[in-house]
Amino acid sequence: MIDTDKNCAHYWIIESPKGPWSLATCRKCKKIDAFRNSQESSGWGLTAKIGNERVTTQPENTRVSKTKEEFLTEKGPQFKAKKYETIFKIKAVQEVKIHGRLKIRKKYGIAETTLRGWIKTYGEEKK
Repeated sequence: MIDTDKNCAHYWIIESPKGPWSLATCRKCKKIDAFRNSQESSGWGLTAKIGNERVTTQPENTRVSKTKEEFLTEKGPQFKAKKYETIFKIKAVQEVKIHGRLKIRKKYGIAETTLRGWIKTYGEEKK
């Protein structure tokens, strides 16, 4: 998942199911995330409920499906979560004051709405 963006009301485009997870991209801010295609106990899981009894075809401590983070990492490094340090965010906002948003967005590959959120949190941009 690309950096969390509190300023975007996401409009997800989700790929067709090909397993327990599907890759999704926000049409607006291009954030990438993954969504589970079914609940663990149904569809892709190996646990079933027969009457009042739960029947598991694998040992309890064996995980059947990947976590979201494992799924995204397996898809490739471009899908792995970007976690920006606070000091980087502050530096980017300071550079915005000098060079403007567009130049800094392109320099670091930061989504517009992400950068706007940082500006709101860490300082004002040049007018």
